[in-house]
Amino acid sequence: MEDINGAPLTTGQEDDYWTVRGSRTQTWSKAGEIPYPEFNIMLTDPREVQEGSQYTFQVQRKWGNAYAPLPVQISTWEPNRTNPDGTNPTEQVHQLTFPAVAVNSDFQLPLDQTLDVTATASDDAIFETSDPLRIELISPAKRRGSSVVKGQVAILDDDLPTIELSSDKTSVIEGETVNFTLTRGNNTTGELIVGIEVDDPGSFLMGDYVGDADGVETPTSVMFADGEATKTVTIALPDDRRDIADSTLTFTVEEDPAYEILGTNPLTVEVVDNDVAP
Repeated sequence: MEDINGAPLTTGQEDDYWTVRGSRTQTWSKAGEIPYPEFNIMLTDPREVQEGSQYTFQVQRKWGNAYAPLPVQISTWEPNRTNPDGTNPTEQVHQLTFPAVAVNSDFQLPLDQTLDVTATASDDAIFETSDPLRIELISPAKRRGSSVVKGQVAILDDDLPTIELSSDKTSVIEGETVNFTLTRGNNTTGELIVGIEVDDPGSFLMGDYVGDADGVETPTSVMFADGEATKTVTIALPDDRRDIADSTLTFTVEEDPAYEILGTNPLTVEVVDNDVAP
């Protein structure tokens, strides 16, 4: 039997990933072909994983040296997170070893071994519409079949849109308006309904408070259209002639599993009465 350069092999002499042992003969699929190992990446269904979750796939090995353990390296990474300097904080290198196996007296091949590999998708607070997790065999370099052995699964984003509340005033006098702005961040894809509540625990609830600038009752929710990032609710305080106590207007974004609330919530605005007692 000869090695890849045509030189004869003697008992116990190794050539890459196969060995001649004693008087045993080896039978290959093609005459004279050096039996480098052959690998496949086998993905499970569904081919997707949630952020922060684990995904298990299999590495299949065929052919090669059945007498000796075979170490391999598998790399998993998310290409969308590659830094400008080429580094990638998501890369995980998995060290595996295919064990030696018993073979019959004729050393019949191919082999068929599989190992499970578990990778963890990174979890962040940033919305991504698409983020793949790639799997690739790094070593051994000498192998049968394709020079690149790889697979890919989809990472399903679980990051919520954010809602942050702000106002243009901290104090308002009768006859003025105050604007409350809801800003949607992180993900502006699709429609989003946000519940709101306006409350005045003082006397303005008895008729002084009328809602928005058009005299229409303030809504209990606002709807963001696809791609829309801000919504403004205007509250108008009519100027009457009644002398009543100052009050506080409270604007609240209601909790909902569809979004995450950032910043201060609720916001309060002082409502100052401008009437003088008779």
